[in-house]
Amino acid sequence: MAITYQEYIATSDQVANGFSFSFPYLSDNSGVALLDVYVQGVKLSPSVYTISSSTPKKIVILVTDVAEGNEVRIVRNSSTPSPLVDFVNGSILTESELDRAYLHNYYLSQEATEGAGGEQLTKKGTDHYDADGAKITDLGTPTAATDAVTKSYVDDQDFADRAYIDGLGLDHFDGSNLSANVDMNGNRLTNIGEALSPSDVSSRSYVSNAIDEATLGTGAAPGVSKHTGTGSQTDFTLTFAANHSNSSSYLVSIAGAVQDPDDYTIVGGTNDIRFTTPPTLAAEILVIERGYRSAFSEIPSDYDYGSIVGATDSSYDYGSVA
Repeated sequence: MAITYQEYIATSDQVANGFSFSFPYLSDNSGVALLDVYVQGVKLSPSVYTISSSTPKKIVILVTDVAEGNEVRIVRNSSTPSPLVDFVNGSILTESELDRAYLHNYYLSQEATEGAGGEQLTKKGTDHYDADGAKITDLGTPTAATDAVTKSYVDDQDFADRAYIDGLGLDHFDGSNLSANVDMNGNRLTNIGEALSPSDVSSRSYVSNAIDEATLGTGAAPGVSKHTGTGSQTDFTLTFAANHSNSSSYLVSIAGAVQDPDDYTIVGGTNDIRFTTPPTLAAEILVIERGYRSAFSEIPSDYDYGSIVGATDSSYDYGSVA
């Protein structure tokens, strides 16, 4: 348990009534308590808090400077620019003066042990040294593997040559430095991003989805647009976004009759279908997006299927054809 500081996460009751602390403290020769109070790591001015005379004592902070949930730290800090007691020859040594002089040194030693005053690098009761958020400056150049290093030392390192994971350095993954293929040694590239350009590495799910869309039709359904002829109107705005302007890529019927692609065009700028002749009044116009065809090479007909050697008994009965 700390003997020179206390820490809290402020409750509504503490915000309203104060934060108690039990450790003793001294005041300087002006009567100012040798305490520091921090809220959210920021040291408060003594003008925004008071010390109650209750038992145990409490630090009461102005409600404008602390809120419920804040980190509050009350720290004894006995460091002073000059001694609290100055003995002179022939003076009468009182108990209170001797105690004050002794306690000043005693409290300073306690605070040094716990680092409560923030002036010393200490373990504060743990296994590791705590710098209280302050920097450690003026380090020497590291020579041993366990030495602390400076920022300039780290900045000067060429991590492309030094940082290796399973034999692969950072330079292996920088295309500007590649001089050979990267061998993954049977390992996978995992958690890659979605492919955006043709040269991007694609995930398994991306490839599977692309195959499904091409073979199973699991992509976007073809667009369908319905209209009614007016007898005079030639242009009709499609209810889907036309992907291409080739009229043969759309199946168009008027009153159930399939139209010749030469009799209409797709106006890409306005997303319209334009007929050469206005469809008749009240005729249903149906436009279905067909998309592109997949090209296949012609299957040759001059295969050599070899010969079939008949069995000894070749008089098969194939039955009769009625």
